[in-house]
Amino acid sequence: MSLTTQAKILRVLQEGEFERLGSSDTMKVDVRLLAATHKDLEAMIKQETFRQDLFFRLSVVPIVMPPLRERQGDIIELANHFLTRYIRKNKKNIKGFHPETLNILMRYQWPGNIRELENTIERAVILCLGEEITPRELPHHFLPKREKNIAMHLPDQGWTLRDMEREMIRSMLQETNNNKSLTAKKLGIARQTLINKLKEYDL
Repeated sequence: MSLTTQAKILRVLQEGEFERLGSSDTMKVDVRLLAATHKDLEAMIKQETFRQDLFFRLSVVPIVMPPLRERQGDIIELANHFLTRYIRKNKKNIKGFHPETLNILMRYQWPGNIRELENTIERAVILCLGEEITPRELPHHFLPKREKNIAMHLPDQGWTLRDMEREMIRSMLQETNNNKSLTAKKLGIARQTLINKLKEYDL
């Protein structure tokens, strides 16, 4: 936001008046403003890119929202909320998270905060073939080093749902040395369902 725009907002808050674009008539307003930012405004004040008087005018009742990594108690509740949303959206029969998946979600630092968590759960629901979200459905960088060798390697974009399902089955077959019964068990699906998928994907 430019300093000129900041001055105009300050005038609205301070004087309760403004002029519409293209008009010279002054209009009176009585408003309450709720503002949010992820910027360090105090640092911007020192850099003279944010007005100190506007900062104080906005900071009447400041509410600091800690990042998700500092609110571990919210991670599981939010994960379950997004799980319910994307199960419904994708018409999946998923019962919940595997305990190890929850442990990984709790240990992760979440640099992208809630938006990253939501995207992660949506991806996991799409990839999940069984009744539980397992660590396998999480992005590669979430997993401890010892588990990365069994993770799926998916590009960030350009894959269809069929591509991802095929890669999930192929990866699990590789892990189980092509043991179809064990693969079906690990995926949480019936053996015949797996056989049908193998024919469908020519695996």
